Amino acid sequence: MTALPPLIITACDPLVTPLISTGSSVPTDQIVADTVREILDSIAAGAAITHHHGVYTYTPEQGYRIDEKATNATVSGVRSKTDAVIQMGGPIANALPRQEGQQILSRMWKEAPLDMISVIADNIEFLNLGLRKGCNREETKIGLRFLREQGVKPEFEIWQMGGLWTLKYLLKETGLEPPYWVEFLHGSEGAAWSPATPEETLHRAAYLPEGCLWHVNAYTAPKGKLTPEEHTRFLTEIILRGGHVRIGKEDRPELASGQEARSNAELVDHIAWIARKLGRKIATPAEARKMLGLKAR
Repeated sequence: MTALPPLIITACDPLVTPLISTGSSVPTDQIVADTVREILDSIAAGAAITHHHGVYTYTPEQGYRIDEKATNATVSGVRSKTDAVIQMGGPIANALPRQEGQQILSRMWKEAPLDMISVIADNIEFLNLGLRKGCNREETKIGLRFLREQGVKPEFEIWQMGGLWTLKYLLKETGLEPPYWVEFLHGSEGAAWSPATPEETLHRAAYLPEGCLWHVNAYTAPKGKLTPEEHTRFLTEIILRGGHVRIGKEDRPELASGQEARSNAELVDHIAWIARKLGRKIATPAEARKMLGLKAR
């Protein structure tokens, strides 16, 4: 029997308080410190990748506005303590296709270099949250070419089978080099819905281009309908079948039904414990970097 590769665990956004609301009583420095602590605790629990959205503000008039100084402080705070892979999404990823956004990101990354950024290759929808976003292939190509220039690796979000066609198109058009890191998403309510089952996941995996590594996420309330127990069973099946996983309060606020998770680290430790009991080694940040073709830190 072929040995399974070390399990790469991604800890998603800890949701400490990355969004500074108008009139917030939480100082920005405290937001940064809490976010860095949550991330470092998750890495100590077994995560090799941290995914978060930076620090930003939102108003209906101006939309999302990245707080460059605070976001750089979170990246630098994590980077100073660990070689874990730092990946970002949300407003950071949304800035990729625009010239103004690229100027902001280029300026930020000179001070606080990033390893990875999430790129959507499907239309997405969270019907119950009122969130919809379409994949504009031309804009995505612009963003990917900018990432290549900046030395930042994309993570491709695949929400449905059609996203695999887009992925192959984007790889052909942009000339990106493998290995490619692909995330299969499951369970968002709306037109992007797909079942959180190994069969659905492996069906997508069978059509991946050569050179891809893949991992999964799925949603409990409020983003989806899985219970925490169903979420655990799904990730466990994926671990047994050789895939990699993502977990954290962004996807799953509860450790068990009716029991809120105390932290991202508690959720990471939960799934890492299961993986070890199943005989699956947990990838260190250095091992994950090697598997993903990222330079050592």
